[in-house]
Amino acid sequence: MMTTESTIISINDIRDKYFDGIELNDEESTALTNYDRFRLGRLNEVVSHPVYKEEFIKIRALANMVDFKQFLDIEQIHTISL
Repeated sequence: MMTTESTIISINDIRDKYFDGIELNDEESTALTNYDRFRLGRLNEVVSHPVYKEEFIKIRALANMVDFKQFLDIEQIHTISL
Protein backbone atom coordinates (compact mmCIF):
# COMPACT_ATOMS: atom_id res chain seq x y z
CA MET A 1 0.00 0.00 0.00
CA MET A 2 1.36 3.39 -0.99
CA THR A 3 0.88 6.40 1.26
CA THR A 4 1.47 10.02 0.44
CA GLU A 5 2.52 12.58 2.96
CA SER A 6 1.16 16.02 2.42
CA THR A 7 3.36 18.72 3.84
CA ILE A 8 1.94 22.15 4.33
CA ILE A 9 3.93 25.33 4.45
CA SER A 10 2.38 27.51 7.12
CA ILE A 11 2.39 31.26 7.65
CA ASN A 12 4.81 30.67 10.52
CA ASP A 13 7.12 28.73 8.19
CA ILE A 14 7.07 31.72 5.85
CA ARG A 15 7.69 34.12 8.76
CA ASP A 16 10.68 32.01 9.90
CA LYS A 17 12.05 32.08 6.37
CA TYR A 18 11.70 35.89 6.32
CA PHE A 19 13.44 36.30 9.69
CA ASP A 20 16.23 33.99 8.52
CA GLY A 21 16.95 36.52 5.78
CA ILE A 22 15.69 34.32 2.96
CA GLU A 23 13.91 36.24 0.23
CA LEU A 24 10.22 35.45 -0.08
CA ASN A 25 8.59 34.86 -3.44
CA ASP A 26 5.54 36.91 -4.46
CA GLU A 27 3.00 34.34 -3.17
CA GLU A 28 4.72 34.03 0.19
CA SER A 29 4.96 37.78 0.61
CA THR A 30 1.30 38.29 -0.32
CA ALA A 31 0.12 35.54 2.01
CA LEU A 32 2.13 36.95 4.92
CA THR A 33 0.81 40.47 4.34
CA ASN A 34 -2.78 39.21 4.04
CA TYR A 35 -2.47 37.13 7.20
CA ASP A 36 -1.13 40.10 9.17
CA ARG A 37 -3.96 42.34 7.93
CA PHE A 38 -6.49 39.66 8.82
CA ARG A 39 -4.95 39.11 12.27
CA LEU A 40 -4.82 42.80 13.16
CA GLY A 41 -8.30 43.46 11.84
CA ARG A 42 -9.82 40.56 13.77
CA LEU A 43 -8.09 41.42 17.03
CA ASN A 44 -8.94 45.11 16.76
CA GLU A 45 -12.64 44.21 16.48
CA VAL A 46 -12.67 42.34 19.80
CA VAL A 47 -14.10 44.24 22.77
CA SER A 48 -13.54 41.91 25.74
CA HIS A 49 -10.42 40.24 27.10
CA PRO A 50 -11.79 36.66 27.20
CA VAL A 51 -12.94 36.91 23.57
CA TYR A 52 -9.60 38.49 22.61
CA LYS A 53 -7.70 35.54 24.11
CA GLU A 54 -9.94 33.07 22.28
CA GLU A 55 -9.53 34.86 18.94
CA PHE A 56 -5.78 35.19 19.48
CA ILE A 57 -5.45 31.44 20.01
CA LYS A 58 -7.57 30.65 16.93
CA ILE A 59 -5.60 33.04 14.74
CA ARG A 60 -2.33 31.69 16.04
CA ALA A 61 -3.48 28.16 15.23
CA LEU A 62 -4.28 29.25 11.68
CA ALA A 63 -0.72 30.52 11.31
CA ASN A 64 0.62 27.15 12.44
CA MET A 65 -1.76 24.68 10.83
CA VAL A 66 -3.09 26.10 7.56
CA ASP A 67 -1.18 26.15 4.29
CA PHE A 68 -0.01 29.66 3.46
CA LYS A 69 -1.72 29.49 0.07
CA GLN A 70 -5.05 29.76 1.87
CA PHE A 71 -4.07 33.37 2.64
CA LEU A 72 -3.41 34.44 -0.93
CA ASP A 73 -6.94 35.78 -1.48
CA ILE A 74 -7.74 38.34 1.22
CA GLU A 75 -11.46 38.01 0.47
CA GLN A 76 -11.41 34.28 1.22
CA ILE A 77 -9.48 34.37 4.48
CA HIS A 78 -12.66 34.72 6.55
CA THR A 79 -13.83 31.33 5.24
CA ILE A 80 -10.79 29.43 6.53
CA SER A 81 -11.50 27.09 9.42
CA LEU A 82 -9.50 24.60 11.41
